[in-house]
Amino acid sequence: MKPCRCRTFITLLLLATNLPSVLPLALPATPHSTQPPKLFVFDLDNTLWTPELYQLPPDPPPNAVKLFDDVSDILTAIMDRFPESKIAIASRTKSGDLARQLLPTFVPLKGNKVEKTIFDFVEIRTGDKTVHFKNLANQSAIDLSEMVFFDDALSGRYGNCVPVSKMGVTVGYCPKGMNMDIFENLMTRWFMGERGCVIHPPHEEGILRGSMLRYFKDKNYGFVDIPKVGEIFFHSSVFIGLDRSFRAGAAVDVEIGKDSKSGKPCCTSVKLADEQPPTPEVKIKMPCFSMNMPFAALVANGVKIVESRNNTMFEKYEGKNVLLHVGKRTYPDGGEHVWILKERLLDVENARSLKVGRKGHVVAICEIGKTVLVEDEKQRCTEGMERAVVARGKVMGKYLTQIKRVEYLNKPQWAAGRYGVYEQVINLDSIPVGWDIVQELFASYDTDGNGTIDLDEFKSMAAKLNIAPQKKNPDVEKGKESNNINIEGF
Repeated sequence: MKPCRCRTFITLLLLATNLPSVLPLALPATPHSTQPPKLFVFDLDNTLWTPELYQLPPDPPPNAVKLFDDVSDILTAIMDRFPESKIAIASRTKSGDLARQLLPTFVPLKGNKVEKTIFDFVEIRTGDKTVHFKNLANQSAIDLSEMVFFDDALSGRYGNCVPVSKMGVTVGYCPKGMNMDIFENLMTRWFMGERGCVIHPPHEEGILRGSMLRYFKDKNYGFVDIPKVGEIFFHSSVFIGLDRSFRAGAAVDVEIGKDSKSGKPCCTSVKLADEQPPTPEVKIKMPCFSMNMPFAALVANGVKIVESRNNTMFEKYEGKNVLLHVGKRTYPDGGEHVWILKERLLDVENARSLKVGRKGHVVAICEIGKTVLVEDEKQRCTEGMERAVVARGKVMGKYLTQIKRVEYLNKPQWAAGRYGVYEQVINLDSIPVGWDIVQELFASYDTDGNGTIDLDEFKSMAAKLNIAPQKKNPDVEKGKESNNINIEGF
């Protein structure tokens, strides 16, 4: 079936804007809450690149200094999303000459042509970094409160984040270097009105895999190291099944919360990682697609009820059940989803937080609806359309697909994400009741000898045996209505 230009769909989305639950929210006046930062400032060593320059030999080989993986995407996102904003460097490296030699390599390319240098202001000098920012304020004529800064050094003798934040700058702490999660988290908090503070890396919900860094047995506390998060404190009282004789470097699974007194992140549970979990007896194969945060959570929570793409990848899956995988990155939309969620009177943090699993997990099952072609950008920019997609019409894809219903899996499962819709093997007991799967039949048949049953083959076999599927759970069948944005008849 070819995609259609569905006038009914457009009309229904326009009607959806009249529903009481989605009336525009009269937001409180927050200074600069709708404007992006006027100046983005970055440290160099261990923030944009690695290793730190002082660690290099006297005559370093070519490519000895490498950017962190997400840095190019972050700089490109700033230039694309906030073309009026400026970008600056504030570094106190003692290898200033080498740093200046490396900076011209930071250029966006169009084909093989250099368009322009990225950095509008450069402050590379030793000494207190608050001096760097006084100079940047003078050079740029931008107020410190309109700046954001990313640095890997938090506080103490060589710290930068805390003293710079006291000047009124909003600071993103990146202990393991810049990544998209840290950037997007700071931008979201900026658009929610936070200013003049240090914003720590986002801590994902659920269990995180890390390694034991050090443990002071006589003092009953220690630290674990978690990728992209950094060092996190723990007390021995949160051990689960540990005899306190573990070695440094051991893989551990931890949960993170906040200390009741200091408010700082800390481990609420620590246990040795199970490196070889038992293999379930029965698995099934299902189609799956991957989305980055926060949009994966918005789909899983039934808030985002339409997905937009520039291709027809979902068209042949109409009426079928498809798994949702959470990608490892965060999609940089500049905080636009926050304002759309507020317009819908939704709790922002609740709407965009996963209730089950985390990045890298298959977390939910979705029923896919129709795919329609909406070529007219004006139609995509209607209020109802933007609320259903949780994105602005100008950045939507032209093919829109309805997510008819969605439910979290009983158990999230680690998997590698891929592009498009792909086949994913998943534990049978992860599928919630009511999704057209007869669990008793699955448990009794093994079509290929390794405990894996093809879902389409199973349905065909069930039909031949005249075995009806399980009675669907009415609550599950009804699905999420995403706060009364009604697109029935899509």
